[in-house]
Amino acid sequence: MEDSSQFDRALIDSIRDHFEAWVDAQGQRDRFNKYRVCIAIDEECLQTLLGASEDALEQETEYYEDETVRYVKVTEAWPIIDEYDTFPG
Repeated sequence: MEDSSQFDRALIDSIRDHFEAWVDAQGQRDRFNKYRVCIAIDEECLQTLLGASEDALEQETEYYEDETVRYVKVTEAWPIIDEYDTFPG
C-alpha cells in the first residue's frame, strides 16, 4: 500500500482486515485470485532476502538449492478457519 507506515508492527489480522476492506471497496470479492491473497513483506522477510543475488537465484534448480531460506508472508482473505488451524496467514 502507498502508506506503509500504517502497517508498522501491525498484526497479521489487521493486515487481513485492511486488505479485505480494500478488496470490497474495489467490488472484487470472489472475482479473481489476485484479490484472495495479500503479500506482506516486512523486515523479517527482507532479512531473508538480504544478500540474495540475482545470479545465485537463477542458478538454483530443483537439484541444487541455496541452503538459505527465503520467504514472504501471504495472508488469505476470508479464510475458512477450523479448530485445527494454527497459522494466522
